[in-house]
Amino acid sequence: MMLALCSGSRGARAEDSKKAQCASSYEKSQELRAAGSLKAAHEMLVQCAQDYCPAFVQSDCAQWLTEVTRDLPTIVVVAKDKAGEDTTAVTVTMDGAEFLSQLDGKAVAVDPGPHTFHFELAGAEPVEQQIVIRQGQKDRVVSVSFAPAPAAEAPGPSPYATAPKGEGAPEADKKASNPLRLYSYIAGGVGAAGLIGFAVVGGIGKGQESDLRDQHCAPNCSRSETDSIKTKYLVADVLLGVGIAGIGTGVTLFFLSQPKKEPPQTGKLRFDVGAAPGAAMATLAGKF
Repeated sequence: MMLALCSGSRGARAEDSKKAQCASSYEKSQELRAAGSLKAAHEMLVQCAQDYCPAFVQSDCAQWLTEVTRDLPTIVVVAKDKAGEDTTAVTVTMDGAEFLSQLDGKAVAVDPGPHTFHFELAGAEPVEQQIVIRQGQKDRVVSVSFAPAPAAEAPGPSPYATAPKGEGAPEADKKASNPLRLYSYIAGGVGAAGLIGFAVVGGIGKGQESDLRDQHCAPNCSRSETDSIKTKYLVADVLLGVGIAGIGTGVTLFFLSQPKKEPPQTGKLRFDVGAAPGAAMATLAGKF
C-alpha cells in the first residue's frame, strides 16, 4: 500500500514538472520571438508542443512553431582552400561564439539580422565577413576562399599623358602647347570672315549700282540711293582690310608657332701639349 502511494506521488510530481516546463516554454517562446531570437524560440516551441502539455498550450505552440519554422533563416557554408579546392576543415564562429567545428554542406539555422562570421583554416590567413541574413531566407550560400589574391599589375602609362618638355615629348604635343598656334587660328578665322563679308556686302552694293544704271537715273540719281551704295562700298573696303590683315596675321603667327629646331651640338675640343726627348708634341682632340 505504501509502495503504491509513493509511486503515485512520484508520478504526480513528474507530471507537474512537465506541465511547469510546458508553461515556461510557452511564455519564453513568445519573448524570444518578439526579440528576434527565432532559433531559441523554435527550441522552446518544440517543447511546449508535446503531447503531455495542456491542450491549449499544445495547440498554440504547434501553430507558432509552424510560423517560426517558416521565418527562421538557414545558411550553407562552403569554403575553398589555398589551392582553390573545396574543403571541410574550416572552423566558423558567429558573433564571437562557436558556430561550426567543421563544414558538412548542410543547412544551419541562424537568427535574422547582421552577423560577423570568422573562418579559420590551418596554414591560411583567417577570413572575416559581415553578412546580413534576411528573415525567411532559406539555404543561403555563404562562401569563403582562402586562396591568395592575385597580385595587382602596375598600371601602364596612360596614352593620354603628356611627356615633360625636353624629355621626348611628342612633336604634336609641343605644337599644341604653343599659344601662338591658337592665336594664328583665331586671326585666320577673323580674316576669312572679313573676306566673306567683303564679298557679300560688295556684291550687294554692286547689285544696287547696277539697278540704278538700269533705271537710267545716273548721274541724276537721288542722294539717298547713292549714299546707300557708297556706304556698302565703304563697309566692303573695311571688311577687305580686316580680311587681309587677319589672314596675314594668321599666317605669320602660324609660322612663328612652329617648334624651333635645336642646332646640332658639337663636341668640345681639347688641346694638349706634351714633351718628348728632343721634341715637343701638341694634340687636338674632339668630336665634330
